[in-house]
Amino acid sequence: MFSCRKKSRWSVFIIFEVCLFKMSTTPMNRKLLSIKEVEFPFKFSPLATSSPIAKKTANNSFLSTSSGSEGNLTERAIKGVDESLIADKSDCSLLSFQTAIEYVDGNAFMPTKFRLPHDSVRAALEICAQKTWPSNTPSAYKEIALQRYLWDARSIWRSYTMVQEPGTVIQFLCKDGLTKSYINNLIGFTYYKLIDISVNDIFDKQNMFDYFIERGIPSTIIDRLFEGVVTKGRKEILNVAEASHFIFALYGMDEYQSIEYWFRIFDVEGLGYLDQKHLEIHYNEVVKFLRKIGIEALKFDQVFDMFSEILGTRKWTLKILKKSPTITVRVLSAFTNALKFYDFETNERMNTEREDDEMFGEHRNCWRRELDHAYDSFYDQEDISQ
Repeated sequence: MFSCRKKSRWSVFIIFEVCLFKMSTTPMNRKLLSIKEVEFPFKFSPLATSSPIAKKTANNSFLSTSSGSEGNLTERAIKGVDESLIADKSDCSLLSFQTAIEYVDGNAFMPTKFRLPHDSVRAALEICAQKTWPSNTPSAYKEIALQRYLWDARSIWRSYTMVQEPGTVIQFLCKDGLTKSYINNLIGFTYYKLIDISVNDIFDKQNMFDYFIERGIPSTIIDRLFEGVVTKGRKEILNVAEASHFIFALYGMDEYQSIEYWFRIFDVEGLGYLDQKHLEIHYNEVVKFLRKIGIEALKFDQVFDMFSEILGTRKWTLKILKKSPTITVRVLSAFTNALKFYDFETNERMNTEREDDEMFGEHRNCWRRELDHAYDSFYDQEDISQ
């Protein structure tokens, strides 16, 4: 915990400077400020990348007025902190370091002591599937469930996943992982997408072309899928796990694992940042598709400049893209999905997405919004009323 009662050398130095300033600008008979009266004007966030000025609003929350272009972690952290966790609001600045970090990543302080091989996770899923699902559940359905668990654990690039205790995997899968309607809808959605894509249960390049090209996905993206950047080596045919990863990334672009996936797709030369010349190749394919349906898009240089200004840099590293997933999903869509790119631009002007979430009653990520429109009875009732 941070407390003003324990003054550091820097605090004393600042107070000394304040006193000198007061002595030079006020009459000698005026009383100087005491140590007790000098307080920092805002709650300090340990995530600050700059020193923003903060002002207190009517509802006692703090808003940063920093113009820093690094995603403004300070503002997001301060907004996300539960004020009930601040030990003493009357004191000058008490804020839990753990609270601020956990707002950015809820798993940041979760102990992960054991490396659990993927085969062990697969065995745990089989045990829970026998208790939860019918005996005739397709093997592809189970494989998608496994890959989704590994995707959420951000361990698809490794041969193991980190867990607190080996037994917690079975407990999680049996209690939440396979029973919640959200995850079942996601698995079912992905399963039927793969059925539509495949021909005789085969996911080759031609099948992927035929399905995705007419849906606004550039052919250059499909080419990259088979070059070994998101699979184990170059492939002629994708397996169920690899095809499901593409669906996860395509419909959930605001997830950290998805951002890593697309970064691998776009970082052709392994530079550690996204090169403009390769992004332009994908963008030109998006523009061609939009032109076919009568929509004119901006030139690549204009789009790149616009997104660079939003991201705060012209060097798009993985760290930069992960700082603000809600912004990154709009950036990525410009190079991965012509129809989604057009939808985002339209929705942003019309506030359609925001109004949809407000009407539904909660703010949702890309996957939840997609699944709610596909499965939730709320939208069935809305369609009937219309």
